[in-house]
Amino acid sequence: MANTQKLAGIRCPSCLESQRFAIQTTINVIVEDDGFDFMASQPADDAFPGRVVDEDDGLQDDDPIVCANRNGCGHLGTVREFRSGLEAAERELMLTDVR
Repeated sequence: MANTQKLAGIRCPSCLESQRFAIQTTINVIVEDDGFDFMASQPADDAFPGRVVDEDDGLQDDDPIVCANRNGCGHLGTVREFRSGLEAAERELMLTDVR
């Protein structure tokens, strides 16, 4: 089943996994003595404007990602590669089906 939310358009270019990934991303948090306040979106007065978070999925193309397929694929790349890998993987799958 194709993802339609946060992982829409992301698939491992190696094993075609589309459900489980470890993604390293940066988020802004407010730290107080008694804990953390995770901000749900970038505020207008963002102290780190150079780090623009994608409104749709919260990921940037250069975020590191690794396939967390339960069979142990472990393919490592960037979100961009896993997004563009989707097209290549689908073409390869179509060629395999034709053969």
